[in-house]
Amino acid sequence: MTTTVSPTSFRLKIAASRGAAGAVSAQVIQAAGSLALQVLTARLLGVAGLGRFAVLFGVIVLVTAVTSGFVGDSLTVLDRRNRSLRSGLEAWALILATGAGLLAFGAAWISGFATAAESALFGLAASAFLLEDLIRRLLMATFQFWRIVIVDLSAALTTIALMVGLALARSLSLAAVLGCLALGQCVGLAVGMRIVSRSERYLVPLRLGGMRKVASFGAWRAAQQALRPGVLTFTRVAVVVAAGVVATGGLEAARIYAAPTMLFIGGISSFLFAWFARNELKPLGVLRLRADQGVVALLGLTLLITIIGLIAVPVLGPMLVGVPLNPVALAGWFAFAATIAAVTPYGTLASVRGRQAAVFLIRLCDSVAAALGVAALLWLGGAPVFAPLILAGASLAGGLVIRFVVLSTGYRRQLAPHPASPVKGDISRVRIS
Repeated sequence: MTTTVSPTSFRLKIAASRGAAGAVSAQVIQAAGSLALQVLTARLLGVAGLGRFAVLFGVIVLVTAVTSGFVGDSLTVLDRRNRSLRSGLEAWALILATGAGLLAFGAAWISGFATAAESALFGLAASAFLLEDLIRRLLMATFQFWRIVIVDLSAALTTIALMVGLALARSLSLAAVLGCLALGQCVGLAVGMRIVSRSERYLVPLRLGGMRKVASFGAWRAAQQALRPGVLTFTRVAVVVAAGVVATGGLEAARIYAAPTMLFIGGISSFLFAWFARNELKPLGVLRLRADQGVVALLGLTLLITIIGLIAVPVLGPMLVGVPLNPVALAGWFAFAATIAAVTPYGTLASVRGRQAAVFLIRLCDSVAAALGVAALLWLGGAPVFAPLILAGASLAGGLVIRFVVLSTGYRRQLAPHPASPVKGDISRVRIS
């Protein structure tokens, strides 16, 4: 007995596979650019310079996560073709990008952590980073993942080229690194605005009602997305206070080395979010099975990368970061990556199904537990290298609650699904198997 596969079904499966491959590739390019930026900073500014940059860059990642959750997730799940909702998306993007830049500048300068010039460039980099990320999210929402690769390559190559040029001219400093980052993101933003689909390239007049509707969904997602980078930023600052920037730089060096494990995790997770949003009306049991399959695949990949990474430490460690890597810190960051692989698909599915408030509360509890654990560790005089293990344990606990409690019900979100985007192939009907 033979099974006949229709040409249409086959084409749709190929479209889904290409979408996942594009999502992974986009994440690889973005993370590789971030990794190259931090490696260059470590090599050219030393471990103390890396420690200062890690704190500032961590804040940029944090505020970007907030905007990406608030606006980026909203434009993916809500009907962005509704003029009222689109107006709200535009207004919040402008408000958050401007406000983040001003707050970043003020916080860095007033605290004395950075000079006036460094703080100004830090604020510009934060605003540019947020706007570039929203262009990426718009391309992601329309399943144009391979165009995101172009955007990320433009931003990364511009930043790295400027840094290398300044290094050769012996003019590289923390302020210069932040300036290179800001310019690179501006180039990526310009390229993204040029290649986004014409059907998505328009503005509408601002309306107050649209802002309220976006906030009702996006606020929970923004708060949730801010938790993990928020805990990481708290950890860096706590280590700076308790042990100094050199200790922070050493911990950050280990995180940078383990960062490639996040590449495929982030790419597949972004694809799953868009896929779950398109298939939200399917039975919860079907979607939960897809999430389980995604977790198994991500954990297997994480384990493979971890084994390769640990074996290659003697060779790749000095090459990438140029400083000795603590084995405990390395193990902790790899474990933290594994927990992200194990919990992210469940949180994504629960949010798409309308349980974003429940997901946020659970993630808030495990994030507070992680922060308190790190604070207790440092207050009791423990070594900072154990901090990643504490983060990993708290993250795993929260993810298990989402999987076996939040996703055990058939709750269906009440927000109206937005219509399928005009992309090649109706990916919303493709099964992930």
